[in-house]
Amino acid sequence: MLAEIKQRKNQHFLTLRDAYRNYNTVALVTEDMRESALKISGGCGNMVVIPNCHDYKSVLKKSELPVEFQPETESTVTLEELSELLNSNIEKFITIGRFSPEKSHKRLIDAFARYCAEFPDVKACLIIIGGRGKLYDQTVEYARNSGLNIVLIRSMENPMPVLKKCDLFILPSEYEGLGLVILEADTLGIPVIATDIPCLLYTSPSPRDRQKS
Repeated sequence: MLAEIKQRKNQHFLTLRDAYRNYNTVALVTEDMRESALKISGGCGNMVVIPNCHDYKSVLKKSELPVEFQPETESTVTLEELSELLNSNIEKFITIGRFSPEKSHKRLIDAFARYCAEFPDVKACLIIIGGRGKLYDQTVEYARNSGLNIVLIRSMENPMPVLKKCDLFILPSEYEGLGLVILEADTLGIPVIATDIPCLLYTSPSPRDRQKS
């Protein structure tokens, strides 16, 4: 939350402090959020952890639907080109997250470039799907300038059929409150690589520790 205030400026510190101090109970989705919440509240002890639910049945159901674009969808490929790619033997890496700085899509593109340079004989594609965020156009330009096989899609109502057909999900975020898309990838049996951030999954302190467990 402190990172959101500093980087995205999408919350008002004093308003949050007032709410945290005056409500009887403040619900946190993970234990890892307690430290920043206490800093915002000034040390009030009215906080409880209530882990988020994961509707895995809905994820499975959505993954069985056809790949579709909506009228508002923007993409660097056509629906037909995307379907052809998903049905090919190309290694398909994917991330899903809004087009905003904390999701670190440029860092992911740089990492993908290093991968392609190290393994030139491997045919690979990176798919980036996002909804809200101001960085879509910048990310499209950055991806095109890389000269790599990168697909960007904005405002796709149901990305689960795409995720299901990929070989690896990557979470390059600088921070997360709850990495829900990791749970969605897990539900579909897609391997995951994530930055070592204190996030998230229920009460697990980080993707690395979750992997160890």
